[in-house]
Amino acid sequence: RNDVGYASTHSMGASRVNVDLRDTPMAVVTLNEQLLRDLGPINLMEALQYVSNLAQNGTGVEEIYSLRGVVVQGSQRDGLPEPGGPNLGVNNAIIDPAFVERIEVIKGPAGTIYGAHDLGGVINRVSKLANPSSTFGSVQIGLGSFDLRRAVVDYNRAFADGAAAVRATALFQDGEVLT
Repeated sequence: RNDVGYASTHSMGASRVNVDLRDTPMAVVTLNEQLLRDLGPINLMEALQYVSNLAQNGTGVEEIYSLRGVVVQGSQRDGLPEPGGPNLGVNNAIIDPAFVERIEVIKGPAGTIYGAHDLGGVINRVSKLANPSSTFGSVQIGLGSFDLRRAVVDYNRAFADGAAAVRATALFQDGEVLT
């Protein structure tokens, strides 16, 4: 959580513990909360289009991604294997970027540390968690083509001088989305 603007200083996905990126011997691209908020992506690929050497090899709910030319066989959420299938497409429609705090793309054979045997890399989505150090709220409203209307409300409330917190994120989306 030491991010400043779009610059991320730490990664959970690169080694499964919170490590300074300068001490990480692998290529890690982090799309942090500030960048995701400013982009306002409505699906995972809209966010991942800013990652080099990553391509989409499918359409719709069955999206399949490749990193460095190798198909990503598994996805991670909070450093654990994503339940429900071997590729990102199985749960891509369920996990909206509005509920993700950051996306970490670990490139190269370092993806094998997750047991998915991905030589191209691995994509780790970090869920939004309550922050006991501050109270904040945000509202994002978007309009798009094909009568797309989208609203995201994110609220975090800290209690008892940082001893506890609660966070709620709500999403409303109506209209057609091209895939």
